[in-house]
This record gives sequence, structure tokens and C-alpha cells, in this order.
Amino acid sequence: MASDALRAERDRIVDFPWEVIEYLTWLRQRAASREGNDSYLFDEPKVRFDPKESDLLVAERDIRVRADADGLHLTAPRAATPVVIDTLREPDRERVERLLRRLDGQMPLAAVRGGLDPEQARVLEALLGAAFGKLIFAPVALLAAERAISGIEVTRFPGSPYELERPYWTNMGAVRAASDALFGALDDDVRFARELRSLHVILLMGEDLQSYYQPASPISSGRAAPGRFMLTAPEVADAPSGAVFVAGPRVSAALVGGALYHELLCRSLGEPAPPLPQRFRDADGLDWGLLVRARAASDTGPAPWFCPPRPIRAAHLRALRASLTAADAAARSADPKSCLPPLAAFHQEFVRLHPFHCGNQSLAMNLINRVASRALGAGMPHLFLDHLALRLSPEAYGRAFRRAAEAYVDPQANVAARYLRLASNRTRTFALLRQLETASTLEQASTMARTDAANARLLLLADA
Repeated sequence: MASDALRAERDRIVDFPWEVIEYLTWLRQRAASREGNDSYLFDEPKVRFDPKESDLLVAERDIRVRADADGLHLTAPRAATPVVIDTLREPDRERVERLLRRLDGQMPLAAVRGGLDPEQARVLEALLGAAFGKLIFAPVALLAAERAISGIEVTRFPGSPYELERPYWTNMGAVRAASDALFGALDDDVRFARELRSLHVILLMGEDLQSYYQPASPISSGRAAPGRFMLTAPEVADAPSGAVFVAGPRVSAALVGGALYHELLCRSLGEPAPPLPQRFRDADGLDWGLLVRARAASDTGPAPWFCPPRPIRAAHLRALRASLTAADAAARSADPKSCLPPLAAFHQEFVRLHPFHCGNQSLAMNLINRVASRALGAGMPHLFLDHLALRLSPEAYGRAFRRAAEAYVDPQANVAARYLRLASNRTRTFALLRQLETASTLEQASTMARTDAANARLLLLADA
């Protein structure tokens, strides 16, 4: 018979969170192979949504396959650009055509693979790698993801829905479905904190703890810590060469979009650009973080960084609860747009508190868009809002947040039309940003923005 001590040891092993260990192992395995050229803003038109074996795949109509020295070229009447498969040649053309005919939405991908010889299997992999999300689609899978949470609500600058990472989109839908418990805990610090931590686990690991997502933050490669508050305090020391990071958390506060863009934005909001360093405190003296220009020993040079407030106090959680409670109540009122000021306050407080190692912006915007969808009929993309929240005063940030809602919230039922319009907006607004970067003076940049007023509003430089 096992002793009581051995039985207790077995119970501890049974209760050990092996799922977290497996997730962290997966993160570290990805660290060495993770692509370094993907834009942090995910504004490039790149397919990130991977097909699953259970997906019903559908090929675009009337695809023509042509071979030349570069490989196989696939074109279709409704496709804006051809798809080139540079690993396939003329002998593979007929195999591609046969496979395209089989992708008719009648059988899952696993069944299409069944019975393929090695050459056909090689061609299928090349075909999916080049054409999925462009000429080959998974409409049922996409519809399921969109019904759980709109892809427009879970990314910074929406384009094609196939640009979203599938585990991330799936997990964000699961967060939305599980968020009822958080909104039912808005009257209690302890329950609220626990439900917030639970949603963070779902964000990173999925509802079944097997749908792994790695946030864009560099810290995610080593310390994602699902469901754990980041309690370490930042340490910054003064040195003759400037401020130096010693240890602890820091959040990049780079001038995303360029210095002139930020100067224009601050001018339009009626406040000067924030001086560095700057400590943020609310009316009650509660610390909400430090904006500083500093460098760590491993940095190539000094840069603007935000140091979140530590320790995380009960007053911080009460502020989050109060803002979210006010926003939820306003969303149910006769004036649903009155939810925007408390939503802006909640977002700025959450982003500055930075309670988790990573995934903070995604979780905050999920909760915000739940309320916005109830109040306004739809949510909005993330844009640069988290970067602005780190720099602007609460009053100025509230105005910028309202501009974002007025410019991007679109409740119309035609989802495809919304994606097409937002993809077009992304192209045009980033073109204006690049143009602003060429300006030699603030006045020249201001003239550029006034000349392109519609896109300036999409960049939050003017009221709607």
C-alpha cells in the first residue's frame, strides 16, 4: 500500500498544470524560427490564416494555369493579381488543374489528400502554400470565426480576413464568449481580477488549452505567463549618458507613424506633445506609470519607453471596474454613444497598467468592442490606440478614442463590404503617413493632412 506521503505526491503530479508547461515549451521552440520580418502592426497583406484538415476548401471560379520560366501562374477573372508558384513547372500543370477541380467545397481537405501519390501530395502542398487565401478559400471556417467575433475587432488595420492568425482569431472569439463572467464580477476586486486572469489564459491557450497563440510582443518568446499578473516593478537609474533600464517591465512607446504625425495629432487635440520623462498620476494621486527616454545595456540606443505602475494596487482594479461598469451601463442607456468616454478611460487605464506580460491590448480591445458592439452595432479595429494611450492626457485620449469610433465603427450588415472598405482605407491612410514622413516642417505636414482630409480623419487627425 502506498504511504500517505506518496499518495500526496501523486496528487500533486495529477494537479500539476502540464498544459502551461506544454504552451511555454511551444513558445520557446518558436522563438528560434519565428519570422522577424512580419510587421508589428500587421499592416502588410500577408496570409496568416492556415487551413485545417477538416476545412471545406473552395477554389475560385475559372482559374487558368499557365507555365513559364518562373513557374506556374494562376489567374482568375475576379483576382486582382496572379498567383505564382515558383516551385512547380509545366509537368505539374495538369496535376494543379485536377486538384483545383476537387476543391469544390464538397469534402474536407483530409479527404482531398486521401489517396494522393507523393507527386500529387507535393503539388497540393505547393498549391495551398501559394494560393490559399488568394484563390483558394475556406468560407465555412471563416464564417464560424466571424460569427464568434468579427475579425475587424481583433486586428489593428483590417484587410483580408485571411490575414489573421487562425489561433488568435479563434481564441479571441472564445474570450468574447467567456467574458460574461467578467462583466458579472464588476462589483468585486477579487472576482474581477480572477475572471480577467482566466480570460488571459483563454487568449493565449484557447478554450480547450490547445489553441496556442503567441502575441507580437518580444517578451512572449520567454515569459508569456498565461493568467499571471506581471508584478515586477521597473527599475530605471540615472547616468551621465541618460536614463538606463536596470530591470523590470517596459513597454515600447515609439512614435508609431512618425514624429510629425504625433505632433499633428497633439496639435489637433489641443495639447502639446508630452515631455519626457513624465509621471502620470490621477486626481487621487494614484500612479499610472512613467514615460521616459532610456536604454538598457542590450539596446542600440535610447528610445521612448513606458514603465507601468507597480505594485498593482486594489485602487487600479477599482478604476478599471468603475470605467467598465460605467461604459456597460451607458451602452444600455437611451444615449448609447455616452459609452465612449468611459471606454476610453478603461482602455487607457488597462494599457498603462499593463497587468500581463503580453496580450494586454488584445484583451482590452476585446472587452471594449463587446460594449461598443452592444451600444453602436459594431466594434472597431485596434489602430494605434494603445500607443496613443501611453502618451496623451486622459482628456486628449478621450477625444482621439471618439474619433476612432466615429471613423471606424460600421454596423452595416454586409461584412464583405466592410472588409473591402477597411482594406482600401488601410492602403490610403498608410500612403498619407508615408507622405507625412517626407515633410520637412510641421506646417508642410499640416498642409498635406488638410489636402487629404478624408484620410486625415482615418488617421484620427480631425473630427468626423
